[in-house]
Amino acid sequence: MFSIFKRLFDPDNETNKDHVSSFNEQQKKEDDVQFIDHGIKTVELDKIIGSVGKYYDFDSQFRPKKHMAGKRFAEIKRAMRDGTNLPPVKLYQIRNDYYVLDGNHR
Repeated sequence: MFSIFKRLFDPDNETNKDHVSSFNEQQKKEDDVQFIDHGIKTVELDKIIGSVGKYYDFDSQFRPKKHMAGKRFAEIKRAMRDGTNLPPVKLYQIRNDYYVLDGNHR
């Protein structure tokens, strides 16, 4: 019986994740974290697994969980349609995983 409750209510249980991963939670599990600026580089989308501060706003596929202001998405959509370069997202890296610091909606 205990194992059933643990599986249902354990926040670390992957099956309970209805949001992207939290950088802060993962950072606490690491022995040593260093902040190093690697400049601008290309990162595979499947390596971006979480967010620094807004992880509860997005499901595990980075889709907004609640209605977001349509204006924000309309501006991004228009810029993409017009071929306007959007600013790069800012990421933190822990091992081989990346977490969005700025640019969760891009």
